[in-house]
Amino acid sequence: MEAVTYTKSDIDALVGEHFQQYIGSAEREPLENQVIVEAGVDSILLVMILTDLFVSVNLDIGDAKVKLVDINTLADVSALVCSMLELDATPKPS
Repeated sequence: MEAVTYTKSDIDALVGEHFQQYIGSAEREPLENQVIVEAGVDSILLVMILTDLFVSVNLDIGDAKVKLVDINTLADVSALVCSMLELDATPKPS
């Protein structure tokens, strides 16, 4: 099986898609502005979304060294996945 290579924008899109699947939101705010709690995501739903997201990129959620209280926005989720994939999640200047 060939390894899949992701970019930060790929991960951003996957995060947005996974959250939209679970919460049904069609809002297209910038990723860093999407606040998880305001979108109606509780800790149980967050774990479900993260598990599904991690499976989709072949990561083990057990390897994530993060507290759920530290994940406040979709950008935080994207940064977590990028760090686990060893991608540079630092936004590039425009």
